[in-house]
Amino acid sequence: DVSDAGPGKPRAEVRSASGIIPSRFDQTGSHRYHLYFNPKEGGEHEIFIYFADIPLPSSPLLAYAEELGPTPDHTRVVIRGHGLTGAKVGEDAEFIIDGSEAGPGSPEVTLGGVKADNPVQIMSIGNNVHKVLYTPTVP
Repeated sequence: DVSDAGPGKPRAEVRSASGIIPSRFDQTGSHRYHLYFNPKEGGEHEIFIYFADIPLPSSPLLAYAEELGPTPDHTRVVIRGHGLTGAKVGEDAEFIIDGSEAGPGSPEVTLGGVKADNPVQIMSIGNNVHKVLYTPTVP
């Protein structure tokens, strides 16, 4: 909020260990601004803020950016097992969801039938591989 700051505009300089990061202020109200920047690396970042080219007394601010982990890829998930193509009423059926090559994530499974939905149980086998168990109750 710069309502009491007098004439001028905000400006920022964001510094990481490897240099200056582009940033911009967008006006969000008559006297309010929002600072945007996109860290390219993890670690500490100093944010120097100026108004009318005068540094703010609290400047620089210290921010910490965390590295992003691997991005999940759903196209690398493999599903296999007899429980995908058929099951008998009253007998347990199962199939495997193998996400070991897909990156981080957890499967969610719902099994809907024409007459009734079937509850499922998902068990982790390890290494992002899961066994899904269900028992059909209606033909």
